[in-house]
Amino acid sequence: MDTPFAQKVVNLHPSLFVGVNCLDLRPQDVICRLPEGVEGVWTNDQSTLDGVADVAIAIRQARETTGWDGILFATPVTTAESSEPGTQIGPAVAAAHIDVPTLVGYEFRQQPVEVVQKLRQAFSGHPLGVAAAISAESVDALLPYTNCVMTTARTDNGLELTDSHEARRLATKIHAS
Repeated sequence: MDTPFAQKVVNLHPSLFVGVNCLDLRPQDVICRLPEGVEGVWTNDQSTLDGVADVAIAIRQARETTGWDGILFATPVTTAESSEPGTQIGPAVAAAHIDVPTLVGYEFRQQPVEVVQKLRQAFSGHPLGVAAAISAESVDALLPYTNCVMTTARTDNGLELTDSHEARRLATKIHAS
């Protein structure tokens, strides 16, 4: 994790919610390395059904040690027996260490709205997030079921190039809800 970079973003945009995505680190390690002012962490480090309790304990300990009280976005553990995307083991297990259960884009390529609806039912008392490549045209169908949308407006020229016009369109639609 590039802590100086995250700190620069916080310093440049003190009024914005700043979160980090550190897919190469365990969630508890990210929490222990966060610079002041980072309010969110998204991790896609999905533990196994057997290991979810250990992950929850490690995350709780990292939060207690650092005093970080931000929002953890993470993919809830899915049952090993299930081949259906979005089928979860239940809100109680996810709530043990995840503030916002977050569905990742590759889990619902074929039927995004249906999968998000199922997850909304399973986690009715929790905020729900989606992290995916979402267009301004398709975001309207997801917004009734989600509280947080993590996406990027990319050009066709590669992952590192952002289409600022598309980013503004997405932001306008998401924030209007």
